[in-house]
Amino acid sequence: MILRRRILACSTLVAGILGLAPAIYAQIFDAKFLASIPQICQETVNIGGTLGFNPTIVPIQVIGSELPRGAAAQIEVDCNSDAQIILDNVTVLSAPNEDPGGTNYDVSVQNAIGINAQGDGVAPGPIGPGQSVALNTTQIGGVAPGVNELDVDLTVDRGSGGGDFIAGSYEYQVQFTITP
Repeated sequence: MILRRRILACSTLVAGILGLAPAIYAQIFDAKFLASIPQICQETVNIGGTLGFNPTIVPIQVIGSELPRGAAAQIEVDCNSDAQIILDNVTVLSAPNEDPGGTNYDVSVQNAIGINAQGDGVAPGPIGPGQSVALNTTQIGGVAPGVNELDVDLTVDRGSGGGDFIAGSYEYQVQFTITP
């Protein structure tokens, strides 16, 4: 009987200790992370173009990258989202004579599947080195995420302005904006 009482007392003691012990529960915690990546387009390659002319037509009033001896400028952009191409302006960097008022500037930016953006501008008066003519974007283009190879063509037509291209070197720059 004593043995039974001791077993009962011990089991009551063990049960009491276990009952009084605090309960331990697993807790789940979350660690959150946030990244805010801006929409970015970067120029990765820029190869200048060449303005050619038709040597059988004299005086020379039109030069352009799509004419004989011409070549489009090649620009490669890498974008992390869809983006639009908007044409800004054409700047005369150097020329032996000014582009007369009325000179037409036609620009197109093309990718592998066709024309992306087109625009044109007309010189309001004589335009010399360092001066720009705003382009009217007639077709807004687009680029897709990833690497986009773009050909930029420029035609400068002095015919409507009544001017000719004389012997010498001519350098123009087309500025356009890619907006994500």
